[in-house]
Amino acid sequence: MRKVEELAIFDDMRCPFCQQDNRCNNAQMVQNTPKQKVPEVQTLSPEPTKNAGNDQQPLKPPNQADCWCFVTSIPRALIDLVPANRQHKQCICQRCVNAFTHDPHMFQRQYCS
Repeated sequence: MRKVEELAIFDDMRCPFCQQDNRCNNAQMVQNTPKQKVPEVQTLSPEPTKNAGNDQQPLKPPNQADCWCFVTSIPRALIDLVPANRQHKQCICQRCVNAFTHDPHMFQRQYCS
């Protein structure tokens, strides 16, 4: 059973698009803390900030480790592209957030075809 948990944590630390390290502090925290439930990431009802447009949502779950994604505006359209079985379980990496923000159509051709 421990091996299955380790694989789940390993997957949670990878971006659902490029499969590189997503630098999720929540997944790293769980990896270093035995027998703790894996927290959901990039989830809950996001709270828009004053400077964010309607299509970008910073994610600030309560009682979670600070993670870069909680203070970064992530386009809702990008979050919606995460495969259904990985939504709320796997953080998108900063590289993919930047790539999508720069050119959403190119990003979708590369990772969603």
